[in-house]
Amino acid sequence: MPADAITEVNIEALFSLDATERWRAARPFAPTSARRIIRAIQNGNLTGLRRDDLDSLAALPEPLRGRVKNWGKYFSLFGAVNAWLVFVGPSPGGSPTNNRALNNLLGSSPQRRNPTLGWPHPSYWYPDTRGFLAKIRQWSFETMQGVGSFKSLEAAVSNTLMLNLAKPLSGAASRLPADLVAVGARRLWRMIVPVVQPRLIIALTRGENRTSPGVYHHLLSGLPSGTEVCNLAPAMFADPSNSYTLPRATVSHPAWGYHLLIATVPNHPSRYEPRGRNYSALWAYLRKTARFANRIGKSTVYLGH
Repeated sequence: MPADAITEVNIEALFSLDATERWRAARPFAPTSARRIIRAIQNGNLTGLRRDDLDSLAALPEPLRGRVKNWGKYFSLFGAVNAWLVFVGPSPGGSPTNNRALNNLLGSSPQRRNPTLGWPHPSYWYPDTRGFLAKIRQWSFETMQGVGSFKSLEAAVSNTLMLNLAKPLSGAASRLPADLVAVGARRLWRMIVPVVQPRLIIALTRGENRTSPGVYHHLLSGLPSGTEVCNLAPAMFADPSNSYTLPRATVSHPAWGYHLLIATVPNHPSRYEPRGRNYSALWAYLRKTARFANRIGKSTVYLGH
């Protein structure tokens, strides 16, 4: 499909309140080589693949192309430009892959890769040594089951964006300067949300009740002037290992025309492992959170400038 074909699809559908409608509206924009590229990376058969093959910028129609050109300058991110679900972490972890060829292809800096539209971002299959991205794929899949029939990981992550507020590689968020994360949060609301128009943001953080603020705190503190915030009753969550009280809030701004939900999780995916690796409670919580996010707000669309 030509890059300027945005007028051939209903903008309301591309940024719909309904996650399945977003995905279906975006599918025609996927390059014909998308499936081949993803399968090659999944299978480790990189013969003939080049970095140019992964540059999805050409697949983005205007006006989206112009609105994402500076994202990589300020954020470490990868995923869908019209993501219904956004995971927000503090910074990229220091967990490289042992696959040198794949590392050279995808690069150790995912922020260099452009966002996708209608197909899963290749960086979701970056085989980091801590298994973070394998978990994010699964967390994406389980969350999206709450709002649609996404039968594959590929379909689920086609509706997901993974974003870190700070670019420096750090395996310990506590070592990051708080002001660096705070600046990233303010930029997220100014640069990312008006374009992506997500309905659910999940803060990947820990220790929200401690003196050291986490991602959730920075997201709320960085909201633009005029934003309406409704602090909801915390979600109660229990798994085989522990019980948690998870803060959450809905936020809305007159310029957006809709409400979105900011939720939290028991811990960062790279650190969360319940007793016996029984994730059923987490999957139920993520699906319930997505269903709640799907009920709030309005489907009014705003393509911010």
